Amino acid sequence: MMFLHGVKEEGNISAKMVMTQINSFRRIFMVSILILCLLSVISGQAFGSKTDKHLLNEGELLLAQGKYLESIGLLHEIASHSENDEIKSAALFLIAKAENIYLENQDGALKRFLQITSQFPGTTAASKALFQIGIILFDKKEYRNAIQTFSKYIREYPTGIHRKEAEVWIQIAEPLCMKKREVPPVISKDQIPPGPTKKPPMIRVLIQREMDQIAFKASTLITVTDQKTRQMIYSGWGPVRFIAEKNRLTLNHQPLPHRTYQVTAESSILHLNNAPYRGFFIITAEHGEGLCAINHVDIEDYLYGVVPREMPDSWEDHALMAQAVAARTYALYIREKNTHPMYDLEATTASQVYGGCNSESKRSTKAVHATRNQVITHDGRLIIAYFHSDSGGHTEDPSNVWNTEKIPYLSGVPDSFGREQPVKTWEYFLSCKDAVTRLNQYGLDITRLDRITVFNRSRSGRFAKIRIHSDKGVFELSGNHFRAAIGETRLKSTLFHMVAGKGGILFKGKGYGHGVGMSQWGARRMAQSGSTYQDILKFYYKGIKIKTL
Repeated sequence: MMFLHGVKEEGNISAKMVMTQINSFRRIFMVSILILCLLSVISGQAFGSKTDKHLLNEGELLLAQGKYLESIGLLHEIASHSENDEIKSAALFLIAKAENIYLENQDGALKRFLQITSQFPGTTAASKALFQIGIILFDKKEYRNAIQTFSKYIREYPTGIHRKEAEVWIQIAEPLCMKKREVPPVISKDQIPPGPTKKPPMIRVLIQREMDQIAFKASTLITVTDQKTRQMIYSGWGPVRFIAEKNRLTLNHQPLPHRTYQVTAESSILHLNNAPYRGFFIITAEHGEGLCAINHVDIEDYLYGVVPREMPDSWEDHALMAQAVAARTYALYIREKNTHPMYDLEATTASQVYGGCNSESKRSTKAVHATRNQVITHDGRLIIAYFHSDSGGHTEDPSNVWNTEKIPYLSGVPDSFGREQPVKTWEYFLSCKDAVTRLNQYGLDITRLDRITVFNRSRSGRFAKIRIHSDKGVFELSGNHFRAAIGETRLKSTLFHMVAGKGGILFKGKGYGHGVGMSQWGARRMAQSGSTYQDILKFYYKGIKIKTL
């Protein structure tokens, strides 16, 4: 709020300084509002059904993990199922915020906010949506429309929580309406002095959480620093053992005054509970939640431990190189959007599987080196580089999986290479009893399953919608959420057909995974046929460029 006060008091502040503050304020404000909205929805009144609450909690978790499309899909479930306007509009508001902040889809978010104000005018979300419309219009440099929108907010919600902010945005926008846009002079590349060589970006990876104790050892000197005071509290040959018990934290049985510490080794290789990792660690102890170990490692070193866990290192060089570029791009995209104060990614399938030094291999490390600092961009921005195991013959649009807006570079394509996967089909028998158990764990509340029907088959052949007919009525889930409820290793994809059997249903399908983005088996087949990693990436991600950071 100091920034807001400063804008009011300093009317003569330079335009450059104002715009710098605006960009900083906008980013912090938008992320804060999204988090507050998530918390307020979760901590508010019960949504009226177990399914709504379960899906919302799961959506929040996925959003925190960087699985933005999956989160949006779950929020769509709430918006489509709920009969309560407050709930429907709250879910739509969060979807729009996620699209705006994390997917950089301003037009899609604007459309969603306008939908909320027109269809749910009396809800809490409508007032918030109107304010966000003003923010987006300002961001698009439509200053007059932004002023009109902020003024409308003030008129319609004179005691609204964003009234003061709306007044400030009007003050900022008014002089910008009058100012002609200045065209910066063109500078040739020869006039730009060469800059210093950039260091690889750092990634913060959550390795372990809620641990009672964590031990470190190394072949060289270990140093422990208090993150609050920046003072070194230990230097020696180790081992170093942190223990959290009864709201007390100790280092080698000596009590510690604070909750967060940095652990480094001269060799830059630390053994966390006997597993070696590059980089250094931050150890933090949350009250009552145990110890968390967060590995700070540069992106290239991180990929050494990711690529062989996501793709067999025995595969062809160019398949591994394509995987390295996709994994690097995905990690940096999540890092760029992440708002968690302590870490960017998790070391599990929640993000990308990362195994540290124990996972490294010569062939996958060679692929990382060969593509060093290379990322995938679309319209000059990093893409969210989704990948999966096997497309089953056709990749999928994310809009059909998670009900998102269209993402051009992730459009589904016929994939003849994916048809050559050795295990072409799979089967899974689901008993009615097991189906009831799993669907109830997912959030439904049924005692008898009558039948399952599928509809809305996409052009890839996958089913977009599943209807659950039960003693408690008919429930509708997206195909991907039904797969998640039953188990993603059981139903390997939504590219299946069903055969009624005694006491259950037999699923017969093709492919493995959600089908969005690069097919790893397809990438291998392309590499075997002579395609380069650039060919592979441009086949699965449309309209992209491969750039060096």
